[in-house]
Amino acid sequence: MDISQILRSLKWQLIEKPFGTLILSLWHEPKVYDLFETLDELLSSNKSLCRFGNGECDIIWGGKEGFQDPNKKLGERLKAVLHSKQDNIMIAINDYSYDEKKSKTARYKRPREKAFAYVWRRQHALKFARLLESDRSYYEANVSRPYTMFEGIDHGDYFARLKKLWADRDVYIVEGVKTRLGVGNDLFDNCKSLHRIIGPAENAFDKYDVILERIVSIVPKSALLIMAMGPTATILAYDLSQLGYRAIDIGHVDIEYEYFLRKAQDKIKIPGKYVNEVSGGAQVDETITDKAYSESIVCRID
Repeated sequence: MDISQILRSLKWQLIEKPFGTLILSLWHEPKVYDLFETLDELLSSNKSLCRFGNGECDIIWGGKEGFQDPNKKLGERLKAVLHSKQDNIMIAINDYSYDEKKSKTARYKRPREKAFAYVWRRQHALKFARLLESDRSYYEANVSRPYTMFEGIDHGDYFARLKKLWADRDVYIVEGVKTRLGVGNDLFDNCKSLHRIIGPAENAFDKYDVILERIVSIVPKSALLIMAMGPTATILAYDLSQLGYRAIDIGHVDIEYEYFLRKAQDKIKIPGKYVNEVSGGAQVDETITDKAYSESIVCRID
């Protein structure tokens, strides 16, 4: 163990753990619907979905995320969306619960996710207490990440139900250039039609106005929008919902499906696709020969 690891350990043991535990004992945490309740609401309503994971919180707090460098304007917009109360939008956050006696979601969490939740919620307890509203109910942001986050559930049945969200719909995917949702698998095979608007793989918020303008000029309001563009997707889903679209921020879902098909035991690189949580996962060959993918692209934004 080097000196930096020793200092991090001391910081955790002497400051973060006891202080975070104290804050959590005093703070009334908001309710978070579990992943099944969240999926049910998506399937039974016409609401849009805005998801806030670790990365979105880091951006709000002035940090960076795998897809996005620090950006003050993006952080301010994310915070505004998180605090919004529109009837046609589901605001989803990570449920960092780990106590199975208190949380239905915790019953299904993989052990490593429980361990992460125990540490993360204490390290950021004061920030969360200031950011989230105790008297509000949120949805589960990991509704699109059932495989790596949860065990003890029927993943095949879960994905089958999730696919009903876009069954027989005209779908427009808004994604980064290396994301390639559904390429090489059958995730979106039940769509009526599939079209793609391709944006930057990273720092997409820098082109936000152009991306929004192109979507509005191309996509009919009767279509379903699937967003996979890091924190930018969260803002897009909100703004588009206010313009009369249904937009679902559902990043990671394709990678999760790939893991499920491969019966992966851990997060791994997926050939031909951007995986920001794996070492070397951003190194993707931009050459792609899939004819259906190429023909589905209606717009590119560099």
